Amino acid sequence: MIFDIKQFRNSMIHGPASSAYFDVKIKAPDAFYTFAGFDQSTAMKELSLRCYESEIPGKNLRTISHAEYGPSHGYVVGADYNEINLSFYVTDDLYARKFFTLWQEFISDNEPISASDSGSHDVEFYDFYVGTLMITTYTSSGFPNHTTICEEAFPVAVQSIPLSWESQDNVMKVNVAFKYRYQRTIYYPVAPGLPAILAQLPIPSGIIQGLDAIDIIEGTIDQARETIDAILRRGTSIKNIIKGAKDRVDENRNKVRTLGNKVKSIPNRVKQIRDLF
Repeated sequence: MIFDIKQFRNSMIHGPASSAYFDVKIKAPDAFYTFAGFDQSTAMKELSLRCYESEIPGKNLRTISHAEYGPSHGYVVGADYNEINLSFYVTDDLYARKFFTLWQEFISDNEPISASDSGSHDVEFYDFYVGTLMITTYTSSGFPNHTTICEEAFPVAVQSIPLSWESQDNVMKVNVAFKYRYQRTIYYPVAPGLPAILAQLPIPSGIIQGLDAIDIIEGTIDQARETIDAILRRGTSIKNIIKGAKDRVDENRNKVRTLGNKVKSIPNRVKQIRDLF
């Protein structure tokens, strides 16, 4: 089949998705905010603004091989989820790095507070230290088209930050890797955006195509109106049929009453005949 650029263009009516339109919301466990002294709503907002690089996490099916005779084949026994790597801009107060290192300290007390202290090395209960990540992507028009929710997440690694006298104009950044137990994905319905439609319509032929599209839409609306009118007419017809049936029932009821009266009068007539003899 010869490649048809028009078919390709029509298949891209929604436009290509950009990897630049996203945001990340991070919710640590409630007890952590008390432990670290962070305000929850402020922290979620600040980290969302500072996260400049993220990813849509992948998913791998875990299999085991089995073979009785001939080539082996795999059975799916579960699913594994990849770690998520997020990158944050670091401000002078080291907000992002402080948040995640304190979260790690909340999980496991490994950082001594003095020279004579080596840390307790106690590990918090699992349910107390896991949180939630939400990664949402957007269309070029600013509408959400997807959200991945990573449940039971926690920062497994806060990467080192390189320093150099030769990089005075560089912004400090920190990369954080998260593990999580499972994910949920939500896909939102997306209508074709106006810029994507206009980009597909050449001028002046695009105007003609647009007018043709309007005619098609108007024709569809007219068909819908005709269908509705037919339903209403059918409803009126059904109503008339029901009314006619009701009238016939009333008529038959009257006939039955008349016949009943005649039957009731038979004994009187028989008596009259007997009296004549």
